[in-house]
Amino acid sequence: MYPGIELRLIRYVTVLAEELNFTRAALRLHVAQPSLSKQIKELEDYLKVKLFDRTKREVRLTPAGEAFAKQGRHAMFHAERAIEEARAANGHQKGPWLIAYSPLIDRRILSKIRHHLFSANPTTDIRLVSAFTSEQADALAKGNLKAGLVILPVRDPRISCEAVHREPLVLALPERHALVAKPEIEITDLDSMPLVTMRADFEPRFGEDLLRIGTMLRIRLRVFHRATTCDEVLEVATENGVAALTILSAHHPVPDGLVFRRFADDFLAVETGLAYLRETSSPILNSLRSFLSQTFHPLGNGMHEDQGGQMKLF
Repeated sequence: MYPGIELRLIRYVTVLAEELNFTRAALRLHVAQPSLSKQIKELEDYLKVKLFDRTKREVRLTPAGEAFAKQGRHAMFHAERAIEEARAANGHQKGPWLIAYSPLIDRRILSKIRHHLFSANPTTDIRLVSAFTSEQADALAKGNLKAGLVILPVRDPRISCEAVHREPLVLALPERHALVAKPEIEITDLDSMPLVTMRADFEPRFGEDLLRIGTMLRIRLRVFHRATTCDEVLEVATENGVAALTILSAHHPVPDGLVFRRFADDFLAVETGLAYLRETSSPILNSLRSFLSQTFHPLGNGMHEDQGGQMKLF
């Protein structure tokens, strides 16, 4: 531990680690190059650790320097967050308060949340932006979002998630598909059948989680196409005469030439959740969490809740 270290010195190291050039780093930091070199050297002497290898031609990070710079970026991020949250708690929100939502979530949920945020915080610049779950997780970790409405799971340990609503997946079928004759679909009907789904790198629920459920139920899920948008899911299904695994509430109105069929059981489902960085004290976020708790009765693990009871909220 180095109790005498200042955030200023941590910033010097992180910027130099990015530039790997003392002249460019000094310009970014608005300090003289000799002063930057001297302070980096003094820090290394104090730590008894070499952070940078220097030659006449280049500057390179040592393994110790890479470790220091990595943790230094975290330290700078949290220091900035501490200032922002202190100001926000005192009624001085800096910049817009951004919350994202996945394009797949039920628009009725989004409408209720939007109404609460705007009515509870009339003087705050609150903005809602559309972003897929993976994009939200990255933006949350970087501090570019205050919260997100995601399709669970989010596996980043820095991010907390609270499940809000559970909805079964449905099968979208072209009118001439063989399964249209069935009023309900059995999961075994999916075995080796070509399916269109969302891209797993956008919405992780449609990736490893979906395949794991298939393995558990001893069915082979055969992905025909992974789509980028909700509209593309249905377009590819229609054009190729194949089924699409999707969320009914994401498609209003239902396109011509397609029918939706529910599954006889509830193994295939998605959960909407509120995601946010751990250790946050944002009064807007805390108010939103309270509102969701009172309105939607968060699900806990979400796997055995009564879907009908949730839908009465609407």
